[in-house]
Amino acid sequence: WLCDGQKREMQDILRKQKLFASTSIVSQVAFLLHGIAEHLTEKTLPVAQCAVQSLIEMCAGNYDNQELAFKGQVVISIDLILKENLTSDSAQEPLQKIKCSSIELLEVMLEETDKRSPILAEWVNSHLELTNFLG
Repeated sequence: WLCDGQKREMQDILRKQKLFASTSIVSQVAFLLHGIAEHLTEKTLPVAQCAVQSLIEMCAGNYDNQELAFKGQVVISIDLILKENLTSDSAQEPLQKIKCSSIELLEVMLEETDKRSPILAEWVNSHLELTNFLG
């Protein structure tokens, strides 16, 4: 597993590995999630869930990857997912699952893994809509 910095070398490779000229896999997954979250449907829920789980794995215990995910608008994506209300009965279970996973991703983003973590926590706080947790 990549979680909790146990496989830091692999996490670092995912940050340093460049796709499409100058962007990392972490950045690409964060931007993918943002694009999906902006237009979340029952059909896109499984892809969004995979993106959230991937970000959890890549960012757990790794400040540099957390920062890249933040720059990839992951907090905005979490907000969009948390306020989403799909109406079909078949979407309710996967929607609740991705909302729970999104909260787990937020927890990972707020981990204190580095001396710079408090700064990242401030950035997250400034971009997070807390009303989405209360609704």
